[in-house]
Amino acid sequence: MVSQRVTMSGVAAVSTLLFVLVGCPTSPGGADGGPDGLPDGRSIFFDAGNLDGGVASFVRVVHAARGAPALDVSLNGVATPVATNLAFAAASGYLSVPAGLYDVIVKDHSQPGAAPLATAAQVRLSLGLRYTFVAAGVSGSTDASNLFRVIPVPETFFPASDQTARILFVHAVPDGVTYDMDLGDDGNREVQGLARFNPTGGQGVEIEATRTTLTVSGNPDGGFITAFDVPTLQSHGNYVLVLAGAQGVSASDPTGLLLLGASADGTVFQADPLPTLVAFHAIADTAGIDVFRKGKKVVDNLGYGQTAPAFFFPTDGGSELDVILHQDGGHLAKVTAAGQAVRTRSLGVVWGAAWSTASAPVSLSVLEEGFTVPTGTQATLRVVNAIPDAPSVDFGTVTGTTLSTLAGFTAIASGAASDLIGAVQPVANTQFGVAKAKSTSPLVSLAFNVPAGSEGFLIALGFATPPAGAQPVTLIRVDVPLAVGVSWVATPGAK
Repeated sequence: MVSQRVTMSGVAAVSTLLFVLVGCPTSPGGADGGPDGLPDGRSIFFDAGNLDGGVASFVRVVHAARGAPALDVSLNGVATPVATNLAFAAASGYLSVPAGLYDVIVKDHSQPGAAPLATAAQVRLSLGLRYTFVAAGVSGSTDASNLFRVIPVPETFFPASDQTARILFVHAVPDGVTYDMDLGDDGNREVQGLARFNPTGGQGVEIEATRTTLTVSGNPDGGFITAFDVPTLQSHGNYVLVLAGAQGVSASDPTGLLLLGASADGTVFQADPLPTLVAFHAIADTAGIDVFRKGKKVVDNLGYGQTAPAFFFPTDGGSELDVILHQDGGHLAKVTAAGQAVRTRSLGVVWGAAWSTASAPVSLSVLEEGFTVPTGTQATLRVVNAIPDAPSVDFGTVTGTTLSTLAGFTAIASGAASDLIGAVQPVANTQFGVAKAKSTSPLVSLAFNVPAGSEGFLIALGFATPPAGAQPVTLIRVDVPLAVGVSWVATPGAK
């Protein structure tokens, strides 16, 4: 059967770029595509811009299965392979093949005589249409929810208008939940309910062809999962965004989510998740607060001693945040979240005194989640001083009325925390306390059941000498979940 490797100009007079979001495996998945390469029940759309007047189809492969070996990909009956020795995060060029029904066969390049890793049977390639085959899933898995597979994606774009581009989406995260996607951070979720291992299909979402942000949220709960910078798109361009990789690991984990961009000639770039912030309300003389970023509300009516859902902020210069009193809209403070590195998650402790001029003013302490991973019989903890009228404190365990300091937990200044990596702590029902520096008399002593293998912050907040109507010192633990997209839970200690 005749086939030919072609350049983009030989395919159509439009720009095509492929973005892939990559990571590892955790929840049930969606249905696989039908025999025509589309999800069952979806129709194929023919775009006149895709037709070349001949009988050829055009196919390429993107390797988005982290942990899988380099791949050889072929079509039965076609002598020229679609891809040879294709590494993770790489893309092949387009191959021209006659239209028809094909089995897409994926093999381990290092074991050419072995059985295929995956086969997509009887995929229909229509004349003049371009297809991207996305290798996804977990190599070697026997779990039906995350089996290694090929996702055929017909590039069924309608023409984009001036200064706009069109995008098709593919969900290829082996452990991902069902996703919604918002382009532009405007609250409009252009894609809703995209199940695992499914493409959106259809004519593509039309958006302005400028640099934008892709926000990924869970469906139906709407919880924030991650966000990426999408570079400036070409006017009239057609794009495929593929969400793949590992949701069930920390954002800082190098095996976690990743955005890959593959041009038509196979050139690939990578982009890491934007930094995210989880706000914690520690202003001891204020009730519920709102937080705005660039005029957009990102935290709504956050109660004292509570954490908010995560939100992203940029890496280029950070972001100014406005802290507003929820009840009457009074402006409490403008604070700056300094630019953080990609793949970081941080606790944003909003602390200080709103009304007491004798204490520290409202400020923001951005504390990166950089814990060492605890073993199964240990826990890792960081301590935070958010007491507005105690410039320096010690943390420790309490026996009777005496505080015994813990290594690394002494002389913690206002708004500061102990070392980024945390310190190993006992995993039991432990009586923790906080005292003014060099004092053995705790300001407060509360019991916490620290789970084995957990990571978290122990925050001292409230006034050492509370003015009328203000909160006294207390301790609250904020647990940091391993996986992205999971809430950070604030738990007060027990007396």
